[in-house]
Amino acid sequence: MSKSNLKIIIFLIAVFILLIFFHLINLDQKIIYEFYQLGFRFGSKIGNLSVFNFKNYQQENLFLNQQLKKLLAENIQLKIFAEENRVLKKYLNFSGKNKERLVIANIIGKRSEMGFNWFILDQGSQDGIRPSLAVIDENGFLLGKISRVTENFSYLLPLFDSHSLIAADIVKSTDDKGVGSRLTSGLVQGKHGLSMEMNYIPLDKSIESGDFVITSGLESEIRRGLIIGQIEEAIKEPGALFQKITIKPLINFDTVRIVGVLMSPYGQ
Repeated sequence: MSKSNLKIIIFLIAVFILLIFFHLINLDQKIIYEFYQLGFRFGSKIGNLSVFNFKNYQQENLFLNQQLKKLLAENIQLKIFAEENRVLKKYLNFSGKNKERLVIANIIGKRSEMGFNWFILDQGSQDGIRPSLAVIDENGFLLGKISRVTENFSYLLPLFDSHSLIAADIVKSTDDKGVGSRLTSGLVQGKHGLSMEMNYIPLDKSIESGDFVITSGLESEIRRGLIIGQIEEAIKEPGALFQKITIKPLINFDTVRIVGVLMSPYGQ
């Protein structure tokens, strides 16, 4: 309790005691009444002051809460900008290192239609986007390829979509001839919107879990060497003529917000 509040309480107690004392000694009622009025007025002022202070505290608390929310919003925005700058810097490094032109696009939505699952990008034909171009993340991993284009938007068909087909090579993760030596070629197809597979791989091909799958360069708009994923399992069923390969993507598609459309050197 503050000293000022303690003094006020002591004063009011003293007035109350005096009123009792004056009453006991039969002091003139007018004098008692005057003391009573004095105490009442003083008490009323204290009460009004307390209400005033309480309202001030409420207003101040409301103001501070508003300022806190504003600071939290600004902090979130700064974190978003920092993450976007980090991603854009990685795209810039990738483009400079590989001497390739990228068109940066934001994923602005998803669309499902007739069994297709697309990601909608905010760049279209007026930005140079056309069908069959490769779409990568900031690390250069393949996300899929452009399937449809309008003037202002384009549609990314992701690798895991069942309609997605990508010409690919399997390469050893470690190899005496060097990483990237060719093992075998095939088509990577999305499976049930969840994973990827390569089929019709000859049984005599030695394929191990952890081997990489990359684009083969057999598609005119997609160069060789973009990483698609890693071999999760090579399945050789009894009596089968081929082995089936399951592929693990190296990208969490749910967290991707900014993509790079890799412009082909063929055509403009």
